[in-house]
Amino acid sequence: MAGCGVESACGHVLNSRWAFLFGRIPVSLLAVGIYSAVLVSILFLDMAHDEETRTFVWKTVGLLSGAIVGAAVWYIVLQAVVLKSFCTYRMTVHLGGLM
Repeated sequence: MAGCGVESACGHVLNSRWAFLFGRIPVSLLAVGIYSAVLVSILFLDMAHDEETRTFVWKTVGLLSGAIVGAAVWYIVLQAVVLKSFCTYRMTVHLGGLM
């Protein structure tokens, strides 16, 4: 990404211990999974004909959306308080998630 070199604030954020689970798995993989699940759930709404299924799908979307908002807030606070560096790319992604 432009402006996201190793020596930039993005390099500091993206290479911190907070960017990985168990030191090896990028936390962005969890984000891909959650955003994919939201997309699939929304697409499934069109196929769901009974009210019970639609209610379940909307609850699932709400739960996943809550996870996205929680992760965004947590990561923004983490950058401000712990890392004291802001990655423009990550901030853009998280602000999009909040919206």
